[in-house]
Amino acid sequence: VRIPLRTERLVSRRLAASSTAYNRHVQPRAVALQEELVGVVPAKASPRPPEDGDALALGAEALNVPGMLDNLRGKPGQGYYIEMALGTPPQMLNILVDTGSSNFAVGAAPHLFLKRYYRPERSSTYRPSHSSVYVPYTQGNWQGDLGTDLVSVPHGGNSSVRANVAAITYSNSFFINGSNWEGILGLAYANIARPDDSLEPFFDSLVKQTGIPNVFSLQLCG
Repeated sequence: VRIPLRTERLVSRRLAASSTAYNRHVQPRAVALQEELVGVVPAKASPRPPEDGDALALGAEALNVPGMLDNLRGKPGQGYYIEMALGTPPQMLNILVDTGSSNFAVGAAPHLFLKRYYRPERSSTYRPSHSSVYVPYTQGNWQGDLGTDLVSVPHGGNSSVRANVAAITYSNSFFINGSNWEGILGLAYANIARPDDSLEPFFDSLVKQTGIPNVFSLQLCG
């Protein structure tokens, strides 16, 4: 069962208090949550996140464990996000964690609700794909230009990967005023990626390029 973190209305969920790993081959990657979502922790044994902290980790080998213990921020109803670095030199953006979609997309044009946005023309490692993508949600939608760039999670991993990224140039009822996130990290499978399942999701790129286990887990607190 996949439980999406909808951008327009997050369903309150609570994960069991202990860090629990979910193998993507055994259980759905959209981790089964029990009553209120808040973070992600590593698959292998490591220090537990503090009970009042939110955490996200995307594997177990190349991890910055101390840095990931409190790396997730957000508000109920507006979404939970992690800081990510895109391009060369790195451009820091807050990215919404979403288990109900598969595209990695970031704002790439001025918007009333965005404090900052991605500028691919300023990245020496950006490679355009010369194609566009449109993604509708239950409420809201966005469209943008596809490309690839180097991406890392400063407070969760120790390496960069080349990943597909959609530079959002137009959106309608997608970004949320006061939410403080500027993009979305879809953690679901490729079969629901847009424009089609040939677009490799970020997590799949991470697994292939770093050799980490095909596993992630979530811990939500408070």
